[in-house]
Amino acid sequence: MRYQGKIDSHCPLIEENSGVIESIFSLVWGFIALRKLLSA
Repeated sequence: MRYQGKIDSHCPLIEENSGVIESIFSLVWGFIALRKLLSA
């Protein structure tokens, strides 16, 4: 239950930076997809 409280405390931080987080994940996903295509 202590861990759940930790996650809740990070929610406002994630909501404030959702655009940044989204772009970072998009870049990472794109990089992985590109490597998969090039290695095939």
